[in-house]
Amino acid sequence: MTDKLTLYNLVLGHLRERRLASLSENREPRRVLDDFFDQVQQECLEEGLWNFMIRAVSEDASATVVPGFGWKYAFTIPLDWVRTVLISTVETFSPPLLDYAEETGYWYANWTPLFIRYQSSDTLYGKNLGAWSGVFTAFVALKLAEEACGKITGSTTLLEGPTGISARLKRARTKAKSNDAMNQPPGEMPTGTWARSRRGFLRGVPLPGGTQYDD
Repeated sequence: MTDKLTLYNLVLGHLRERRLASLSENREPRRVLDDFFDQVQQECLEEGLWNFMIRAVSEDASATVVPGFGWKYAFTIPLDWVRTVLISTVETFSPPLLDYAEETGYWYANWTPLFIRYQSSDTLYGKNLGAWSGVFTAFVALKLAEEACGKITGSTTLLEGPTGISARLKRARTKAKSNDAMNQPPGEMPTGTWARSRRGFLRGVPLPGGTQYDD
């Protein structure tokens, strides 16, 4: 759990600069961090399958968009979407839907509604600094320090070497991903081809998760 002022002061600590008293303090380091913050935050959010970003929604097929071929229904991808985690035709997400397509701005499938888990950049999810873990905060702070180093210090010396900011950033990224992965529930294995072949008498009938028996 963190906030923007705490994050900025972590960055300034890495850069050996004086701390900020507030986010309105009229200092060049604060203005530089403001310039870099949005881009660095977005890059870090896109780096992994972070649990704090995962949002679950139910979505009905679009009433105005009709797929040209191959699919019956189109579903608008939300503006806060970063990455799809899981799609299903049942609200428990078990089993997952495997038979769908994802193209710019839309998901396509043959069943409606869909239940969707995706990474969200909304201020209640990915951009909610209060939901960030300590290791993710450390990762973002080092990434922001790496990007802002030259402008704030006038040099890239602090980035260099095995104990420099760039090397520590690599370790922080790995640790953040590892810690987050440990908090993820085990995924469900898709139905095997042998099991599906045993159901040959039901070909053409959708599975509970929306997938379809092979013809």
